[in-house]
Amino acid sequence: MRGENLMQSCENCGEKFTWKQIWKSMNLAYRPIYCKKCGTVYKVPFDQKWKVAFIISFPLLILEFFSFPIFEVSLRSSLIILLSWTVVVMLSLPFTIRYKKIT
Repeated sequence: MRGENLMQSCENCGEKFTWKQIWKSMNLAYRPIYCKKCGTVYKVPFDQKWKVAFIISFPLLILEFFSFPIFEVSLRSSLIILLSWTVVVMLSLPFTIRYKKIT
């Protein structure tokens, strides 16, 4: 299957992190993840935090400041688009964020 390599795995034992582990870590201020099999600790590096902030905010800013005034989209429609984007991004972030092993 093509999508099976999207989720990060432990560098020591190869155990894949679950979507739930990563999502929970992200939503609890990027708490460390512990490998369920060998106990290795992984933490989100600072550059990955910037990546997340950019992925979430940049498209929203572009849509808000450039597209909506030009096309005169209603406030309600713009909020629906912005909230939809945020939900899609938040659900897909566990596939893109990378944790680094703490040595």
